[in-house]
Amino acid sequence: MDLISLGLTPRKSKKILQIINNNRVSRDIESEFNQLNSYTKAFLVNQLSIDSSQQEEQDYEGHQLNGEVNDNVLQVFQELYFLLDVENFKFNHVYTDIDLNKLKLIYMKLTSIGGDGSLNDNTKTVLEIIEKYIILITTLSLTNSLIYKTLILKNQQVYWQALNNSSTINKLIYFMQTSPIKLYNFGCDTFAKTRRMLFHNSNDDGSKVYQLSSQSGGKEEDNIFSRYLLVIKNVCKLAFNGLITFVRQQSSPSIGFIFLSNDRSGKKHKKKQRTLSIKWYLHSIKPVIKFPINLVVKEAKSKLRKIDHEIALNVENIDKLIKTNPKDYLETLSVILQLDSTQDHPTSQDLNTVYQKKKNMILQAMEHVVKFDKQSYDLTSAPGFLTRYWIIIALVIFYGPSQTKKVYANRQEIIYWVKYNGIEPVVGFFKNWVIKPVYDMLDILRNTSSDSQLSITSKDSLNSEFDSLNSMIYQFAQDNHIDVSESQITDDIKNGDLKIIMSTYENEIKSPIKYLITGSLLRLILIQIQKGKVDGAMAINGIDKLLKSQQLLFAMVSISPSILILYQMYRLLTNSGKGNGSGAASIMINGKQLNIVCLKCLNNIENLLILLQLQEKKPQQKEQNSRSTENVSNKHHQEFYEGELLIEIINLFVFSSYLIPIDLKDDWIDDLNELNNKQFDVTTKLDLIRKIWNMYGAYFR
Repeated sequence: MDLISLGLTPRKSKKILQIINNNRVSRDIESEFNQLNSYTKAFLVNQLSIDSSQQEEQDYEGHQLNGEVNDNVLQVFQELYFLLDVENFKFNHVYTDIDLNKLKLIYMKLTSIGGDGSLNDNTKTVLEIIEKYIILITTLSLTNSLIYKTLILKNQQVYWQALNNSSTINKLIYFMQTSPIKLYNFGCDTFAKTRRMLFHNSNDDGSKVYQLSSQSGGKEEDNIFSRYLLVIKNVCKLAFNGLITFVRQQSSPSIGFIFLSNDRSGKKHKKKQRTLSIKWYLHSIKPVIKFPINLVVKEAKSKLRKIDHEIALNVENIDKLIKTNPKDYLETLSVILQLDSTQDHPTSQDLNTVYQKKKNMILQAMEHVVKFDKQSYDLTSAPGFLTRYWIIIALVIFYGPSQTKKVYANRQEIIYWVKYNGIEPVVGFFKNWVIKPVYDMLDILRNTSSDSQLSITSKDSLNSEFDSLNSMIYQFAQDNHIDVSESQITDDIKNGDLKIIMSTYENEIKSPIKYLITGSLLRLILIQIQKGKVDGAMAINGIDKLLKSQQLLFAMVSISPSILILYQMYRLLTNSGKGNGSGAASIMINGKQLNIVCLKCLNNIENLLILLQLQEKKPQQKEQNSRSTENVSNKHHQEFYEGELLIEIINLFVFSSYLIPIDLKDDWIDDLNELNNKQFDVTTKLDLIRKIWNMYGAYFR
């Protein structure tokens, strides 16, 4: 349904193991390891170190270190000591590099060692240390497997919930994707059942329908083939009869649709009956049309029920490990793995038997943990790659060669189309709308490129118009014997005053024909036209100065659209919008938005903390509910709040790694770790979850 789906892989990576081991059980086991390492080192220093004088005395008496501790026990202890690297112990080395199969082979070397009184105190102490190490490693491995497999189930649960809540189109796509493998499985089941009915149930009364008459002749192969055809025919007949029976059970059809009377008096009644009959048949066909959708919904709900059951079992076991005292890990392993731990009460006479049973229990625990670790949930997993994309693969196989030939034959046109509609627009965008506006803006800031400045008029246009007007007025004044200097005319023109010639113009306009003939009036009119041109040039020059003063603003406005487009492309490609939650929506996991998955985890954590708080406030009501037979399911749910809380926290660890920024990841991990802190009460943890909502909630919205 989705091209890319994030999630957990069946293989445990070191990163996943590091996240998984950040829980209460692992911390308790780590604390036990530290105490046991200190005890082991102290034991080696105080009990097995031999002074030079003592060593000489023991050499004289023939007692070596191997004589104080059994050779097999000492060898196993040495192998385990160096395997764990107790001197430079690192907890992550235990859950990443130590294999239970190898550990089992080491421990099996102690099969010949008994638990009777022949063993001295040092040997018993070393055996006890070995058992504690192995029990802790086995418990840690089981905890990791339970948590990891629960996370896988949670991942599968997200997929099937998304499918169950998806649209009809998505359900039809899933139906088409899984139809071939379902038809194949149906054919195999039909063949197996047919063969079983033919060859194994021939003596039953119900199988006589599928047997041929004794008069049928021919070869044996023909008879077998005929039997298969007969069985398939009867199976199809039974299926068809079942479908007809189901349709008839919907309601009784009206005879008016089948038999139409010619009686016109009942025309309206017949029309009504016909309409009802059509509705009945449409209603009967509706389940057949919805059959693919109903089949997908039924399958999704069935998968979800199985997943919920497996999650409940794993959470129950995790909850037991959380509430178990580290000294009782072996008994808890026996309960979780359902080991054969039946044994009598230990007495002084059967110490060897008790020790052997304990040793067998440890071996069985390691064997069961290895087997559980290899267990997979293929029945509830999402369809594989071939199942999801077989349609696309089939289209590529059938139409790929012919389309490839067409593409090769029209390669020049395709290259031209890509270049004309793809490459050239992109190059033109960057060249004309990104690079050129940037250079223009830099030229404006440097003020070094006068040619590229914004202008609506030429540079010396106003000066030439002004000089021409000045010359025309001065020549007119000289020709008409007006006593005025050229500088005075220039000053009057700058101020827009033409009174020197306007008085002459007013006198001559009274006799226009006379002065038109002499040309004086025409010169005055041309002078006024030139004056209008000068005024227009001055106005345009003012606008030009205004535009030039705002060139930087216009340059920034011209480059703004390209910057906005580039920024949106950057956000789309790099998901830089995670800061406000918008980037999270583009990350999908099994068809579901990753931010929604994280929000549900946070909500579940807060709900579980609230339920734990209610349990602390109302212990009496909890006891009454546990005794009530009506609230059995509620009791079962209440018992495992701690396990569910641990799973939800680790689940949030895994999925939030794609959303939380790197600069905040350390704080994020520390805050979530505090929810596993046993020193905090539930009220403090609720305050922590509210702090997490306030601090990190924006990254999930």
